[in-house]
Amino acid sequence: MTSNEPIAKLLDKFYSIKIEYIAFPVLILVFLFILHLRYFSYVFLIVSMIVGVVFFIILNKFEKKKEEIEVFEPLEIHNRSVVKYALNILFFILYGLSFLALLQGFYTKTIWYYIFISLCAGLIATEILIVKTKAEGTINLIKTFLVGLNVFLSNQIVFPYGIGMPDAGVHRSEIVLPIIETGYIPPDMKYSSFPGHH
Repeated sequence: MTSNEPIAKLLDKFYSIKIEYIAFPVLILVFLFILHLRYFSYVFLIVSMIVGVVFFIILNKFEKKKEEIEVFEPLEIHNRSVVKYALNILFFILYGLSFLALLQGFYTKTIWYYIFISLCAGLIATEILIVKTKAEGTINLIKTFLVGLNVFLSNQIVFPYGIGMPDAGVHRSEIVLPIIETGYIPPDMKYSSFPGHH
């Protein structure tokens, strides 16, 4: 019995679990929780994940038998493990740099952020060509999910006050509340000449 056999057995048990049937109700609960908290900017992300799980369940029902499936042959390269580790290390370096790039802009994502994220996506696509085992495919899928989270959650770093910019609180107290209380924008406000803007 080799040292890798217990890990292989553990992975086999893990893959035998129908994770999609667990993920579906969990995502529905997350969706309802987000609606309850009124975090509407995350709705699209969660709905996309739910749709993906549903499609996976449907397509999995109509999957052909394993003998009939045409298996994709990964590229044969010399020192495959070295290339795999190099791609993983490069991915996480670029992933970290994408967050550092967010600090360079104020209420905007710089061009460097998009370059780093694009390179991360390119590395994931490259790694697909050399994936041989299901475990490697799972790691690649996790990295894809991390890139998606980066794109969505980084908005909370770049736009901490929402799309109203940092003076959103001033808009509320100085413009919105007076409109509610008096019916018009106070005359001394610079926006009073074009109230339709708000």
